[in-house]
Amino acid sequence: MTETSPTDITTIGIVGLGLIGGSIARLIKEKRPHCHVKGFDHNTHAKAEASQSPYFDSICESLDQLCNNADLLIVATPIDTVVNIILKLDRLAERHAIITDVASVKGTIISQLSTHTLQHTVVPGHPMGGSEKSGLQHASASYLYHVPYLITPLPTIPVPAHFNSFLESLSFQVTEMDAVTHDQLLALTSHMPYLVSTLLTLLFKSKLGHSKLPYTLGPGARDTTRLSQSAPSWGSEVMQHNRESLIQLLHTFRSQTDHILTALENNDWAALASHFSTAKKIREDLANGFPN
Repeated sequence: MTETSPTDITTIGIVGLGLIGGSIARLIKEKRPHCHVKGFDHNTHAKAEASQSPYFDSICESLDQLCNNADLLIVATPIDTVVNIILKLDRLAERHAIITDVASVKGTIISQLSTHTLQHTVVPGHPMGGSEKSGLQHASASYLYHVPYLITPLPTIPVPAHFNSFLESLSFQVTEMDAVTHDQLLALTSHMPYLVSTLLTLLFKSKLGHSKLPYTLGPGARDTTRLSQSAPSWGSEVMQHNRESLIQLLHTFRSQTDHILTALENNDWAALASHFSTAKKIREDLANGFPN
C-alpha cells in the first residue's frame, strides 16, 4: 500500500450529502481551501442541492467518478448503508486512497468489515459534532470546530499518520479507542440523552391543547427536548445497532427513577437532596473534563 504525506490529501470524496457530509465539506473548505471536494448521493434532490453549494467543487454521478483521483473518501450515510458503501469504494478507489466513515455506532460496522479482505486503508471514525437538524441546508462547519474525532481502528489495518495530521489540520482532536468502548460510551453520552429527551417530550402530549403551555416553556424545556427533533430514522438505527448497551443503561435509568419515586412517595427529602447533590457534583466534574 502506497504511503503518502499529509499534503497529499488534496482530493476528498464525500458519500452522503446531508447535514454531516455537508458540514465536513464546509470545514474542509474553510481550513484547507486548496482541497478539491467532490460529492455523491443516490438521492437526486440532494445532488441537485449540493450542486448549488460553494463547498463542493463537483458533484459526481457515480461512485466510480467520485473515486477518481480521490486521496480520501468519507462515508456520511445512514448506519445501515455504511458497510456496503465502504466495500464498493474498496473495489473502486485508487491504491493510495484512505476510506473512513462518520457513523455514531462502530461495533457492527467493524464486525462486518472484519469478515472481508480489504484492499485499502479503511479507518472507521466518528466526529463528535452535529445537530438535531438534518439536510444539507442546515450544514455548518461550526458543528465540527475543535470537536473530538474518534477513531476505532480495524485490528489488522494501522492508522496512517498523515490521516491523523489531516484531521488535526481541520481542528479535530483525534483520539483512538476500541469499538466496544466507543459504543458503550456513546450509548451514555449521545444515544441515552436522545432517548431521555424523547421520553420527556412525549410527556407534553397530554398538555398540547393547554392555552398556557407556551408561556411555561422556558430554557430548561427547550434544551432538554431539543434532541427529540433528531430524525426518527437515525434514532431507530442507533437503537438497533447499539441495542445491548442501551438496554443496560435503561435498566439503570429505571432503577434510578424508582429510587426518586420512592423518595417522593415517602416524603424522604433528604434522599432526594442526596440525589441532587450527587448529580450536581458529577456534572461539575464532567464540565472540568469537557474538551475546549
